Amino acid sequence: MEVLQNSDELFERPEFSAAADIGWPDCFNSGVFVYVPSIETYRRLLEFAISHGSFDGGDQGLLNEFFANWRDLPPIHRLPFIYNMTAGVFYTYAAAFRRYGKATKIVHFIGAEKPWHGSAATHQSEHYARWKQIHQTNVAAHNRHTSKSHHTSMNTSRRILGFVSLQCV
Repeated sequence: MEVLQNSDELFERPEFSAAADIGWPDCFNSGVFVYVPSIETYRRLLEFAISHGSFDGGDQGLLNEFFANWRDLPPIHRLPFIYNMTAGVFYTYAAAFRRYGKATKIVHFIGAEKPWHGSAATHQSEHYARWKQIHQTNVAAHNRHTSKSHHTSMNTSRRILGFVSLQCV
């Protein structure tokens, strides 16, 4: 997932809200959905998972069976595609992407190709490149800094321990 714009308004959506799955619109995509977490829902979901499983072997099949009434809920429960736009959409739906793409709030990297695997299909390269740039700027830079300060403090600790050891001999 790549959040491009503030999406706080999702917290105002009614339970259960989700975007239709691009491949089977009678199902919702489990990448982004709105519900109110509760211990009771958790218990019921666990029991359902044990007794029914998932029709597709993943979370999406399980959640679509558990929240099966989603397709019958009023339209207010359908999240616009901008909250769960698939990364390759501008290749397959170029005209719609040109028209609505700037409003996209959340990009979903569906399927086996993920940005953190290092390769991207050319039709998804814009989103992969943005993800990689955000990762390099925020995550990798933080990890390098944390790793460097951890390494420095470990060396300092070793020097102190070495000095203390010499004093004790």
